[in-house]
Amino acid sequence: MNSGSHSIKIPQPRPPRGPPTPSMSTPAVDFDQTLTGSPPPPPTPAASPGPSNSQPDWSDAGDEEDIFLAKCRHYFQSCSGPQRTRILADMLNLCTSQQLSFVHQFVSPLLKKDPFTSLPDELCLRILSFIDDPKVLARASQVSRRWRDLLSDDMTWKNLCVKHDYGRRLSDVSSALPAYASRPGAQPLLSGNPFANHSFPGAFPSTTGMSASRSLDGSSSAKTRPMLKSYKSHFKQRYLVDAAWRTGGKSTTRAITQDGGVVTSLHLTPKYIIVALDNAKIHVFDTEGNALRVLQGHVMGVWAMVPWEDILVSGGCDRDVRVWDLTTGTCTFTLRGHTSTVRCLKMSDANTAISGSRDTTLRVWDIRTGLCRNVLVGHQASVRCLEIKGDIVVSGSYDTTAKIWSISEGRCLHTLQGHYSQIYAIAFDGARVATGSLDTSVRIWNAATGECQAVLQGHTSLVGQLQMRGDTLVTGGSDGSVRVWSLSKFVPIHRLAAHDNSVTSLQFDDTRVVSGGSDGRVKVWDLKTGHLVRELIAQGEAVWRVAFEDEKCVAMALRNNRTIMEVWSFSPPPDDDRSFIVKSLEDPSRPKSALALDWRQPEPTTTPGIDTQEGEDVDMRDAGPSTAPLPDGGIRQAAVPLRTSRPSLSLAAARRSVTTDAASSHVDKSAVPKSDDEPFTVNLNDESFETYELDPPPYTLEVTKKELKQMYYDMVAIRQMEMAADRLYKEKKIRGFCHLSVGQEAVAVGIEHAITRDDDVITSYRCHGFALMRGATVRSIIGELLGRRQGIAYGKGGSMHMFAKNFYGGNGIVGAQVPVGAGLAFAHKYNGRKNSSIVLYGDGASNQGQVFEAFNMAKLWKLPALFGCENNKYGMGTSAARSSALTDYYKRGQYIPGLKVNGMDCLAVKAAVKYGKQWTDADNGPLVLEYVTYRYGGHSMSDPGTTYRTREEIQRMRSTNDPIQGLKQNILDWSVATEEELKALDKEARQHVNEEVAAAEAMPHPEATPQILYEDIYVRGSEPPFIRGRTPDDNFYFASSS
Repeated sequence: MNSGSHSIKIPQPRPPRGPPTPSMSTPAVDFDQTLTGSPPPPPTPAASPGPSNSQPDWSDAGDEEDIFLAKCRHYFQSCSGPQRTRILADMLNLCTSQQLSFVHQFVSPLLKKDPFTSLPDELCLRILSFIDDPKVLARASQVSRRWRDLLSDDMTWKNLCVKHDYGRRLSDVSSALPAYASRPGAQPLLSGNPFANHSFPGAFPSTTGMSASRSLDGSSSAKTRPMLKSYKSHFKQRYLVDAAWRTGGKSTTRAITQDGGVVTSLHLTPKYIIVALDNAKIHVFDTEGNALRVLQGHVMGVWAMVPWEDILVSGGCDRDVRVWDLTTGTCTFTLRGHTSTVRCLKMSDANTAISGSRDTTLRVWDIRTGLCRNVLVGHQASVRCLEIKGDIVVSGSYDTTAKIWSISEGRCLHTLQGHYSQIYAIAFDGARVATGSLDTSVRIWNAATGECQAVLQGHTSLVGQLQMRGDTLVTGGSDGSVRVWSLSKFVPIHRLAAHDNSVTSLQFDDTRVVSGGSDGRVKVWDLKTGHLVRELIAQGEAVWRVAFEDEKCVAMALRNNRTIMEVWSFSPPPDDDRSFIVKSLEDPSRPKSALALDWRQPEPTTTPGIDTQEGEDVDMRDAGPSTAPLPDGGIRQAAVPLRTSRPSLSLAAARRSVTTDAASSHVDKSAVPKSDDEPFTVNLNDESFETYELDPPPYTLEVTKKELKQMYYDMVAIRQMEMAADRLYKEKKIRGFCHLSVGQEAVAVGIEHAITRDDDVITSYRCHGFALMRGATVRSIIGELLGRRQGIAYGKGGSMHMFAKNFYGGNGIVGAQVPVGAGLAFAHKYNGRKNSSIVLYGDGASNQGQVFEAFNMAKLWKLPALFGCENNKYGMGTSAARSSALTDYYKRGQYIPGLKVNGMDCLAVKAAVKYGKQWTDADNGPLVLEYVTYRYGGHSMSDPGTTYRTREEIQRMRSTNDPIQGLKQNILDWSVATEEELKALDKEARQHVNEEVAAAEAMPHPEATPQILYEDIYVRGSEPPFIRGRTPDDNFYFASSS
């Protein structure tokens, strides 16, 4: 062609429009990408070839296409086979290497053959059955229609369910489900199926024509998602749920109390989240954490409850068992019969509930009629736990035994004896019984014979958490460890160092173990490997309870001194094909097979673990609005700079594990004698003590009627005296500092009734009650407060300096009395006397260096000192949690054993101090005690006491935990005295105090002379002739007084 000819446009080489080549690999759909944070899929293998007559598509060639090339194509199409071969051979001989490479890339995919197109379906499925990785199968289904059709066969995914253990044996499923989920209708697979020994919730092969079964999972999300129809969809759902447990999930957090209320029980059902607290209320939420209603009827703390569908049975410290309709919130029955706190509850069927109490009995109730069918009597101490299987109930008690009962016959079948201390937890599967005890061991029993099959040892403290599934037992202890045991070999499988403190909650299923601890953490563990999967919630001060299902988890925790409920959902979103189509339409340049399905939840925009809907917080207070502001919400905190985003410190005290119930002790009324001087046994609350490097005191105490009446009289006298001091101070008759102990009377009275007159007591400046108990008179104490000459210190000491025989007074310098008390203990040891030194100080003084110096000396020399911190929650305007890094003051001795005691119960205080005195008398050295108590007033008279705590908090303590009212209730319940006798005692004490106060007000003021000023400085007769720093006249007057 010459330049004069018309130009011919030759089409440029372009990628073929046939199947993609290896250099053009396309990402396939991978349902693992639905997990948050999943990596992108690797390139897929080359796709299968298209039809054999595939041709390059020239339909969009330019309008000015070369006519010569068009004629060549037309001629080539008209040639025979041999002619085509010759033409191609000639053309290839003329090509360069680069052009041949292009031809090779184009021809190679066309020459490949998909083996699945020639093999029969049976062989193809057999080959696919060897693939264990679901991601490989998911990508393979995107290769071609043939591959997709093969992988749509449900048998492949059923085999994969078995390999991944996504099917559970029916026996395991039924035993794992709570009572409210064990209902008819959960049908197994057909017996003719080769996998009939496994059940897959809602999953059946679509090719067999079997109808879908009701879900066995009990998942709360099943109602919001279409029923699963195939093993493939079941596998996908389970796979996504497991992956969400590992790295994903969506949480909603709600603060449901303004103070650190104690969560005593938590249940998660397919319809409800039910929470019981020690404030006598039961709160009912839906499964998303939205408040439904509050059940009110109990007058004291609720300590046990059990749901059954829309029925709830609860029991607590008021000794009543109540039956509730959860749909309406009404109480249908109040079941009375127990004489002490109801500690445990279970239901055997929809009509029968069984309760265990601190009165040592179990009661079988018909909740349809509200009648008691039977009373199971046999335990000698509090019934702490029970489990039911069929017609058999197993109970564990503080009498160190467990008993197996027949519900229908109402008799004891076996008594399981072997533990050396109280039983706190029990598990029962119908054949075996597992018991956990304070003696640190777990025992396995044969339920049919009552024989002990094994003793599992390894924990170093109380075993309070047990759960049994099949041949696996998981235990949790106060030592912070979780252990997984094989019940077939009775050996440990995993030893998990789970928490820094006690394990407070424990649950496991076929896949995971979830544990909560006093260190404020919730941890998820892999059951098979024992590896930590993740920490689920933001750390708080403590975790009360944890409960979970397959796709839901609820944790109740104490965080920033507020009770927090975190609801975690691990449910995958519902399948929505339209969303897939919409995505492909939005980007038509990419084929559908290249789209990455993204089901991930949007990333939170606020602080992790904090719900942005602060307005949805549930108010669980007992009274009106609090005077203390709540911390700012998570949104506001996240909006400020980092250095100022530290959350506000709440003014409530940290969690304390011992009870402050003043009326929690109980007795067998039939054992109470008629004589006032005859002793009888009182059973203390099982939560009266908490120990550190020490066995707890006995939970029984010998008392007499006379002593109980005297204790009541003493506490009434102390309070009446303190109230008189309050009045006189407000009348400006008492000047200077004045520290009252209204609310803390049980500490002074309990200590005095546990020691002898030869023991020493030394306290801080809150000392009036101790002075009275040590032998001082009301007249001398009030006179000293008034500064009168006949006061206990001649009017010179005032409120903070009072002394009596073997009472070394209040001391005004914070913490200064502690080393003096250690010196008193040294004197006893030096002189060989079997006496103790009772050294008392407040939580505000616990951080003083001299306290620790005294600890060191006392431990080094094994001095008979009982150091005691009166922890009334608040120092001088500051909560304990804001001033002390460690608020477990009984652990402050480090190398000294410690004992925390319920300081609102004078009987518990007496038992603890009596135990401590026996400890020191045995030359074991010192103890550190913590008396958990509460002061109703301010730190001193100048402190209103309501600027750092709410009036509602004070009123709640007064109304529910008052030490005087608690002892009064016990005295009446135990028939120690009648109402009229107590009124007479009360009147006598008040009248005596009023008379003494009047006499004190009539006392003369001291004379304003140097003689009175300088007296008692030296022992009479030892004064020097000249006193340094004084004038001769002062010396004369002072010396002449001798």
